[in-house]
Amino acid sequence: MNATIDENAFRDPAAALRQFALTAAAAALIALVTAVNAGAQEAPGTEPAPGHVMEAPIGHRQPHEWQLPRKVQRDEGRRTEQQIEFDKQLQICRDCE
Repeated sequence: MNATIDENAFRDPAAALRQFALTAAAAALIALVTAVNAGAQEAPGTEPAPGHVMEAPIGHRQPHEWQLPRKVQRDEGRRTEQQIEFDKQLQICRDCE
């Protein structure tokens, strides 16, 4: 089929539908290629410098300590006996020298 507008498309509904389908498929392909390339905009390997605290993305709120439930505040940083036993099984050393 010719890439230009077919003169018979104005008279034949089937030809007009084929022309529309071809145009829609081309537009969808262009949109797909554009969307795939948009994901590659971030430079790879751009990690923050040591000591730099990464901020949460816009719309992602990180709670403050005072916003946590009291039980979580009380238990924060403490390990339970189950956690200590599990660490021993996995041979994980936390706060070791």
